[in-house]
Amino acid sequence: MNTKFDIYLSRATGLVQIGLFIVTLLTLYFTVIPLYKNAQLEEVIAKKELELAALNRALSDLYVRVRLTDAGNLAEQAVECSGWRQLVLGETKSGDSLSKNIIGCIDSAVGSYDFSRFKEVDRLLLKDRVGDVKLLVSSAQNKYRAKYIGYPEEIKSNPSIIIPSEPDDLSEDLESLMVGLGVFVPVSPEEDFNRKVVQGRSRIEGQYFREVVELVRGIPNVKWAEL
Repeated sequence: MNTKFDIYLSRATGLVQIGLFIVTLLTLYFTVIPLYKNAQLEEVIAKKELELAALNRALSDLYVRVRLTDAGNLAEQAVECSGWRQLVLGETKSGDSLSKNIIGCIDSAVGSYDFSRFKEVDRLLLKDRVGDVKLLVSSAQNKYRAKYIGYPEEIKSNPSIIIPSEPDDLSEDLESLMVGLGVFVPVSPEEDFNRKVVQGRSRIEGQYFREVVELVRGIPNVKWAEL
């Protein structure tokens, strides 16, 4: 009797162990393994999110550089509207730059520029900045044109405001040579006055060019939208 009982007990124990083993396997399959896979998936997702964030930062940095470069290129194109290059090349005469339609020229430069690499909000901000610069440029042009036109009368009434000419080594050397040779070239008061007018107006126009070029090159100084 005990022998049969032991046999049944041994068989039952074996079945229980098999059952426990099966339960353990099922537990692993339905709980531990999914948790492990989920942890792996979360780790992969976290890595991909970091990679995506790094890529977005790189794209943002690239866009910032492209945006600044394009805005700078637009400014350099608009600088040509000042007229300084045409004067240097002899294509215009002194004083023409002070009466040219510089605002229309800047509008033309903006109208023909390729803004395709700008985001819409940045395109609008840049055009607003150009509008502000145009107001400053127009004011500067009016100021220097008035100084240019009124310069002869001003120095007649107040010679102390005569703008001194820039040093010219060649002219000074030539004058010294002529003095040394005892050569004297008489200059009438009218000729002397006209020479001072030409020199002064040239300096006024040069001041105008410097101010306008600085203003126009400030076009990229935009308070850009946050990325």
